[in-house]
Amino acid sequence: TTSLTPFDAEVIVKGEVEPVIEAIIADIEANTLSPVYESTERPCLDEVPVPRFDLIDTNRYANMMLQFSRGCPVSCEFCDIIESFGRKPRVKPIENMIAELDAIYETGFRGNIFLVDDNFYGHPKRARALVEEIARWQVEHDYPYLFQTELTINAARDTTFLDLLKRARFSGVFIGIE
Repeated sequence: TTSLTPFDAEVIVKGEVEPVIEAIIADIEANTLSPVYESTERPCLDEVPVPRFDLIDTNRYANMMLQFSRGCPVSCEFCDIIESFGRKPRVKPIENMIAELDAIYETGFRGNIFLVDDNFYGHPKRARALVEEIARWQVEHDYPYLFQTELTINAARDTTFLDLLKRARFSGVFIGIE
């Protein structure tokens, strides 16, 4: 009899992983890994742990990825994000995001960080607050990163937000035009 490792089989998670991750880990340990795990739950992002960036060789990456929010209030015809993550944006606490930045910084990685949110501007007030904190963090750490993200064209009307993006060293954005 042979033991499967999680790398010997393809596992698909339909939905968000947090509600099913403990079941996946238990199944790996019991050697009963299923090919598909499904969750319809949309978890609060307050308790998402800081990724273990220290376990990867950051020299092999051109970008590090962080996620601030899931969900989008916009109803674009071409987009299916609301099917996956819902219409109501859920955001991580800003102190959690700064802890994630600190964790990346501790690895020695310098370069680009992509905020992988499908619409970083989905919750404008919280996005502004985070970018303001990133700008402060960048000054304290001598600007080790350039940031990129995705946002709706609606952000173009928010000149305060655009100024904050510049101060925090956002070098590029992917824009969804509704």
